[in-house]
Amino acid sequence: MRLTPIERAEKNGRRAAGARPIGQRMGDGGYIYNEYAPGLTKREHIAAMALQGFIGGDLGSGTELVHPSDAEQLARNAVRCADALLVALEAEPS
Repeated sequence: MRLTPIERAEKNGRRAAGARPIGQRMGDGGYIYNEYAPGLTKREHIAAMALQGFIGGDLGSGTELVHPSDAEQLARNAVRCADALLVALEAEPS
């Protein structure tokens, strides 16, 4: 079954953004990598970067406090940006 760009983006967004292999030392001194350390998903990572940009860019020096209602709206917008980027990346031809 062929997935739509949105379905592929949803699947891709759940993958780890910065997963690192976990190695097990073997008897010969080498390592075998068969697991990955948990981390943020790609969606969470992109949303965090967008939120950082919103706060750093829109609020100037970053010394101003963000009102809770503004923070909630900024967070929702950051997730929307992450979703839109994942969809756009999946829609682009390789």
